[in-house]
Amino acid sequence: MDIKPPMVDDQLHSLITDATHTYGAHICDAVRQHISTKWAEAKSVAATRNASNLARAKDITERQLTRRLGRRLDETRHQ
Repeated sequence: MDIKPPMVDDQLHSLITDATHTYGAHICDAVRQHISTKWAEAKSVAATRNASNLARAKDITERQLTRRLGRRLDETRHQ
């Protein structure tokens, strides 16, 4: 949706720009917090798992990431 208010001046443009930046920053913060929480939960669950399945889990994860990301997956990131 593209909102085009009439008679836009520098003050209104500045207010809209500031609101957009604030909104974007709030979204980024929410996503960062979500990822951090999920990462902590995953580490907690992983700590209770049997380590003998780790190699198999790594292989499965690598295949899934390669299938999804293909060449975009940096070789140094999945070692």
